Amino acid sequence: MVSLAQVLGFIVGPGLQAAVTPLGEEGISLFSNKIPLNMYTAAGWINVVLGLLNGLLLCPGIFKERTIAAKEAMVMKGVKTEEAAWKDCKPDYLSAWTMIVAFFVLVFNFVLLETLGTSLTMDQFAWSKVEALKNIGILLSIGAVVACASFIIIGPLSKRFNECSVLLWGGFLLMVLGRALYLPWGGTIPITEPQPVNGTAMNDTEPLGCPHTQQWCLYTPAMTVEQFLIGFVLTAIGYPIGVTLIQTIFSKVLGARPQGVWMGLMTGSGCLSRVLGPVFVSLIYTHYGTIWTFGMTTLMMVGAMVWLRLFLKRIKASIYKATKNETKTEDYKEDIPLDVKT
Repeated sequence: MVSLAQVLGFIVGPGLQAAVTPLGEEGISLFSNKIPLNMYTAAGWINVVLGLLNGLLLCPGIFKERTIAAKEAMVMKGVKTEEAAWKDCKPDYLSAWTMIVAFFVLVFNFVLLETLGTSLTMDQFAWSKVEALKNIGILLSIGAVVACASFIIIGPLSKRFNECSVLLWGGFLLMVLGRALYLPWGGTIPITEPQPVNGTAMNDTEPLGCPHTQQWCLYTPAMTVEQFLIGFVLTAIGYPIGVTLIQTIFSKVLGARPQGVWMGLMTGSGCLSRVLGPVFVSLIYTHYGTIWTFGMTTLMMVGAMVWLRLFLKRIKASIYKATKNETKTEDYKEDIPLDVKT
């Protein structure tokens, strides 16, 4: 459920952008013109309100933490201290860090598409700012429905096939194909915006097309709308499968021990990918175009997929070892009260 909420947040969030595009660039002002609300800022203020609500739900008295993992391990090991209990419960570090890096790569590629979507469609399809924001917002909202369908099939697939195999071939492979499809295959260059005459704009209308300041627009083939949509659908299916199974496998690799620090590292890798996404867009896409951008991300996904394939047996073995220890813990759970404090 946590993975579902995370993916829906990534995908549904931009739908807010589509909902507020009718405000336009001028928008309205609140509190004596101190807070402007337009199609660029309204979604941000909605997130501020949701963030405050999230903080309220985590306040003492509303959120109650229950720590029973330490007691379980102490009973299972027959020791009296928490330190002694964790001494023999070390996870497979290679498997754990493999999952963290895989999570970074997966989130980075999705965030890149989320960040680049508006600029990409404006450059490749000559959409206006309003059209691009609205269409991308609607598309990502539809992607949320596809993501929900993907979550539904994860359970049946995991029962029929190993979770690691589903992650590899159902998550990463679809993401690789989604990135590869964004490599331009057309034979024509994108529509370029008209150049200024004598250093001034030709009229007051918004220039449409690929900016002439981006030199790659003059020789790089354009993407097609069909190509863009198919790649997005593959991403909308592969991303939730990948993110969900990475977190599931990661939790199993860690085993019956406090997972807060390790989960923090995984969350941190996701946050880092969201920071590097816009940087990648400004440095690579703006200067070198679609071939370099999606060529590099495709190679990144292929590299992560090959790494997972090479260490697939080791990851499965670490899951089996951790699960075996957890099975022993089940015999003691009935004697452990939920309100135990360590």
